[in-house]
Amino acid sequence: MNTLMPSTPQTVGQLLGLTIAMYRSHAGLFLRTAAVFLVPVALLTILFVKNMGAVLLVSLILWPVATMANVSLIALCNDSLHGRPLAFKAAAARGLHRLLPYLGMNIVTSAVYGAVGLVLTIPFWIGFAASDIPFAELRRGFLALLDSGEVDGIAPLLPDLVGPIGAAFCCLSVLLMFFLFYLSSRWLVAQAALMIEETGPLESLGRSWNLSRRYVLRTMGYSFLLSLVVGLLGGLIGLFVEFAVVRLIPSLEQAIQPGFNGAFSSLLSIVTTPFYICATVLYYFDLRVRKEKYNWEEG
Repeated sequence: MNTLMPSTPQTVGQLLGLTIAMYRSHAGLFLRTAAVFLVPVALLTILFVKNMGAVLLVSLILWPVATMANVSLIALCNDSLHGRPLAFKAAAARGLHRLLPYLGMNIVTSAVYGAVGLVLTIPFWIGFAASDIPFAELRRGFLALLDSGEVDGIAPLLPDLVGPIGAAFCCLSVLLMFFLFYLSSRWLVAQAALMIEETGPLESLGRSWNLSRRYVLRTMGYSFLLSLVVGLLGGLIGLFVEFAVVRLIPSLEQAIQPGFNGAFSSLLSIVTTPFYICATVLYYFDLRVRKEKYNWEEG
């Protein structure tokens, strides 16, 4: 069998090298697959999004469409690694078959992240409730900040937010970020397990958790490095758009700015999502090689 992935464990550097090789070998198909689902998302976003509320609503409605890019790309990566013919229609069909379990898994992880965030910020809200800051005033200030980026509404409240409340918020924020990163790292290969092994949402999360056991620090390091690479790639493309596009249309209306930003994020994902999917699928099989002596001939 002609497979890109060796049958021996790989270092993090070797996995990233294999990711780049796979991305380059199938760039045309990967980018077209992502574009089929993400370009319509971008178009609808720029047409209907006018404020932050609309961003959330449109994102929720188009979430299954955007998710199809992920599941289809996982199917293509799996076929590539096993030396099978690559076909968009076949990959999309398999992705559609696993779409509902995939969405269910995302709902579960989002609920867990939200619950963790709620629990860890309880001390902050207790401290805030004991302060003299009216909740309605704070709410108006933060809504103005989210909607239009204006700091005028929140600026008068900053002196009251520093001190014990501010320190508690900073400490809890750091703790929350670390714990969420730990969870996301342990669940890094859950999407690959769900698609390739056709496990259920909870079983896929458990599968990823078990595969990463004894490799927690390595998995967290790989996840951080992967986020750094994807962020750097996205940042470079973002800078190009900022200077090559936005500067050419300085009269871009403020009303369509949220839609433009949302559309740009979707278009950027066409480039970054295939790379991320390749990297996570490769890491999934690397963990299986390490823990289960995965046999590519039988896979």
